[in-house]
Amino acid sequence: MKHKIVLIFALLIFASVTFAQQQLCKEMREVFDACWAMRTAISAGNTTSLKSANEDFKRCNILPFKDLTPEESDIISLNGHFVWNEEFVDSLIKNRKVRENAQKYAELKRQTGKRGGIYVKTYAVKSKGVAKFFFPTTKHQEIAVIAEPRGKISLRMQGMRTKNSSNDDQDVRRGQEYRIRTFDTPKGVSETIELQVINCSKRDISFVVICN
Repeated sequence: MKHKIVLIFALLIFASVTFAQQQLCKEMREVFDACWAMRTAISAGNTTSLKSANEDFKRCNILPFKDLTPEESDIISLNGHFVWNEEFVDSLIKNRKVRENAQKYAELKRQTGKRGGIYVKTYAVKSKGVAKFFFPTTKHQEIAVIAEPRGKISLRMQGMRTKNSSNDDQDVRRGQEYRIRTFDTPKGVSETIELQVINCSKRDISFVVICN
């Protein structure tokens, strides 16, 4: 009976992730899939799957999310947490102690991405805390955020100029393992988006922000 419950739960998560992927453009889906596969592999302790997911991540057109500006909030050090970074994962496969110095991997800037790539950045937030960021946009924005294993999150997004918002409306207090939101900026308008990542977990967690 227990095995059946686990299988049903796994199928529900698979269906949920598949539906989420349909909301994203092709490039965003590729990065989301690689990042989600990393999380799944870490959760299962599967080194082979982690290697495979990291290879998929390396093939993606990824750029450092330099425009994502954190505001003084509940953001904490990444030390002790998972980082969605190819160098970190390569090192983690060889030596799990790299988590102790995870913060240094968040600062590595991969420059191999081309124009039009997908922006990626990992942060950590304290238990029940809120990580607040700002970034500029002039287009249709797709945002995906994935929490590390045993972490659950909710999102809030608001345009500082237009006051348009895009907030989660399901499991807001309980949170989910990942969230996907979209935000449309009126044509010809330069907007600044406030992004809040809310940690619904009773533990400190890391999370990755993925943006087109």
